[in-house]
Amino acid sequence: YDYIYLTQDLIDLKGRAYHSKKNHLNYFKKTYEYEYVEMTSDMADEAMQFISDFNARKEVPAHEMEMLRMEEEAMEDVFNNLESVGYSAGAILIDGKIEAIAIGGQLGKNTITEHVEKANVNYRGLYQAINNEFCRNVASKAKYINREEDMGIPNLRKAKLSYNPVKLLEKYIGVFK
Repeated sequence: YDYIYLTQDLIDLKGRAYHSKKNHLNYFKKTYEYEYVEMTSDMADEAMQFISDFNARKEVPAHEMEMLRMEEEAMEDVFNNLESVGYSAGAILIDGKIEAIAIGGQLGKNTITEHVEKANVNYRGLYQAINNEFCRNVASKAKYINREEDMGIPNLRKAKLSYNPVKLLEKYIGVFK
């Protein structure tokens, strides 16, 4: 399933349903000096360093690390071609260094799809901050944001459900014979 949200809900984080998210976001904003910037292909080397560092912190089995290495190769292509493929991307800088990224693009006239969201877990509230900033700066013109699937990863599913999607969009794989 793809997880579909009302963009304004993820910007405002109003009400009891978003209390925890808002607390983490407020903690981050009060504790860290940061800057949200629009990413360009000129930042590809910095972004790749962030991805490399992000993956190095993970303790995963060898087969999962191999998948992360393949993702790194794909991300390098994306970072180097952000403008030419029409992606919108943002980064949060702390002390001038990329510590979180989000990348997405337009899907129809009412939806932005967020393809990638990664943040340094050593900063409490950084995931909430990059999500909120991406919604404010990139997705705010769209009614919906599609944060894509959870790939069967239990913690990712839990995180995506915690943002209260308005729809779980079932996807299918077509096989042509």
